[in-house]
Amino acid sequence: MQFYIKYLINLALTCLIFVGCGQENEGCDNYVDDACGECSVNLWGECYDIDKTTGLVLYFNQLKGEIPSSIGNLKNLTYLFLNDNELTGKIPESIGNLKNLAYLKLSNNKLSGNIPESIGSLEKLETLQLENNELVGKIPAAIGNLENLTSLKLFNNNLLGEIPSSIGNLIHLQKMYLTNNQISGQIPEQIGQLISLKKLRLNKNNLSGSIPPTIGQLINLDDLQLDENSLSGLIPDEIGRLINLRILDIDSNRLTGKIPKSLGNLTKMHDLDLNNNQFQDDISNVFNILFSMVELEQLSIHDN
Repeated sequence: MQFYIKYLINLALTCLIFVGCGQENEGCDNYVDDACGECSVNLWGECYDIDKTTGLVLYFNQLKGEIPSSIGNLKNLTYLFLNDNELTGKIPESIGNLKNLAYLKLSNNKLSGNIPESIGSLEKLETLQLENNELVGKIPAAIGNLENLTSLKLFNNNLLGEIPSSIGNLIHLQKMYLTNNQISGQIPEQIGQLISLKKLRLNKNNLSGSIPPTIGQLINLDDLQLDENSLSGLIPDEIGRLINLRILDIDSNRLTGKIPKSLGNLTKMHDLDLNNNQFQDDISNVFNILFSMVELEQLSIHDN
């Protein structure tokens, strides 16, 4: 009798340690992979436990083919690094199932298609890097749901359409790089709501209209690059509020009028490029404005 009781206790402990004993494992929603079995996902020939896998670091692994939609079953992922591979095809909609994801890096691949709307479900995301791919279509408005985002890098793709006004929700954003796409329309006024922003690069696109005065609210900005667009009108006086600005590049636009005197407030300026616009100002007046830029090392004002 005593032996039988000890046997039952050992059996019960075994059932606690190893999930089973006739009961279904509810932790992985009963997912079964043909290659890896229950509660595991097969990615590029490796099996990953659905419950235990919290991060995937697979950059520089020469991975090829599409990102499997089954990756969306890894519900506990907090970081996913698939950058610098040879991945092709679309970003799967199932990426939106990774609700705990904080870092997503898919840069330097050959990914195509649209950025999926489901990416707006990743409300814990802090870093989103999709640069150097072949992505097309518009930046989804759902990106405005990512209110914890600090870094957004979408440069060197084929994105088009306007910058969504919902971008103004990203109040923790510190870096936004949209360089070298086909983004058009005006810079949204909501850009001024990005009060944490330090680096804003919208250069080499098809942006038009004027530089919004709300850009003067970005008092933490140290790098502003708007060159090689079709921006027109005056440089807003409010730009003089950006007292931490070190780089200002508005080269190759259609800006007109005079250089605002408020530009002289930017005493930390290191690199200033005003080339290839249609400014109408006296050169001596320009140098009077620039005289206070004691840290200025590079100045370009030709072809105006």
